[in-house]
Amino acid sequence: MAKLSPIALPRCCETWCQRFDDVLRRQAQQKAFRNYMTGLLSDRHRDPVAQLVTNQSGGSYSGLRHYLRSAPWNADAVNERRIESLYACRQTKPRRGFTLVVDDSSHAESAAVAAGVERQFVTVNETKVRYVMRATHLTDGVRNIPLDLHVSAHPYPERDLMESRAHYARPDIILQLIDRSLARKYRPGTVYISGGYSLDTFLITQLQVRELTYVAALLGSSQVECQIPGIPELQRGCLRDLLHQIPPMLWIPARTPEPDAPHASTERWTATLRVKLSHVEGWHWLVISIDRPSPGLATNIVYLASNASTRAFSPASTWAIYSQRQMMAEFYRDARSLLNLSEYCLDSPRSLMRHWMLLYAAYTFITWHQLTGSLQRQTQRKISSFSEAVDAYRAILAAVKPPTPVVAKTISHPSALASEQVS
Repeated sequence: MAKLSPIALPRCCETWCQRFDDVLRRQAQQKAFRNYMTGLLSDRHRDPVAQLVTNQSGGSYSGLRHYLRSAPWNADAVNERRIESLYACRQTKPRRGFTLVVDDSSHAESAAVAAGVERQFVTVNETKVRYVMRATHLTDGVRNIPLDLHVSAHPYPERDLMESRAHYARPDIILQLIDRSLARKYRPGTVYISGGYSLDTFLITQLQVRELTYVAALLGSSQVECQIPGIPELQRGCLRDLLHQIPPMLWIPARTPEPDAPHASTERWTATLRVKLSHVEGWHWLVISIDRPSPGLATNIVYLASNASTRAFSPASTWAIYSQRQMMAEFYRDARSLLNLSEYCLDSPRSLMRHWMLLYAAYTFITWHQLTGSLQRQTQRKISSFSEAVDAYRAILAAVKPPTPVVAKTISHPSALASEQVS
């Protein structure tokens, strides 16, 4: 019977894992952490992650399931240590004034970004349960780091995800995730809110109480009050109707980065107004961006509201913040294609939360070594993307001497031992 010794890790990965040893106090937890990291970063797919890790490291499948479901370790403590490691290094420390992107996997805007993530079904007692994940992501134009996560079961799994949105919108959870960043004294320059929470009175009010600047993507059906130049009366109605009342002189052409391709730019036309949002106190800046010179010809219309001060506001900076949300989409794309994100099969919010915290650690490990240039120095490759960094790490992992199998001889009868001694 052959028994594999613990899997051999590259020095860079072992050094990274040692950062979490005091959080994972037991030796079995530290070993399982290393095995799980290796499985997530491997190039094998189409297996549940726990089975994939078992195949990769020779560990115990039941042991890894126990590690995710009931082992006594704190996923939040692992996440805090991961973020501390980022801020401890000059190359990986986010810039001041970073953008904090709020993500909810149940919203239509996030559904296209995180396809395959929010549609996970797990059979529990012959009942399909859908999990909703709410997260915050940090982006400063260079660094794209997931911060905090909250996982909860869908309260109405038998209903369509979008039809039951009003029943599980949880601005209180979103606020808790934002407060975690503030508690670390990492204050964002701007908070980006997707359309699902852009007109939530509780969330907007609490952001104002915390004196946070935010940019909210509004829906065309949002009710506002605005003063349009050239029209003496205060206009009230939905944005979709007010759009056609804006004078042509207010539409200003500009080259703006594409949200789906931040490094590319295209010509768009923007108009800026001062508006009052429904059920929200105070005046806001409203930036309307269209892809054609006339609203009647436009096929892509974006409404962005911001509470930035007059001195700090500009349409270009507001659109740049909106474009940074694509960095969050890149995280889901890379995690799904390179880190086996969609291959898990878990049956509780706790185990799912732990899986995501370990995936965050694996993603940050690659990002950390990409930003510090460690992988480029070890492989002598030019690395300019996350996928190239993963390929470089896998090349390093392939060069590591594999674990040596220890074969234990099985003696079926005492006469076999005597025959060996005679020979």
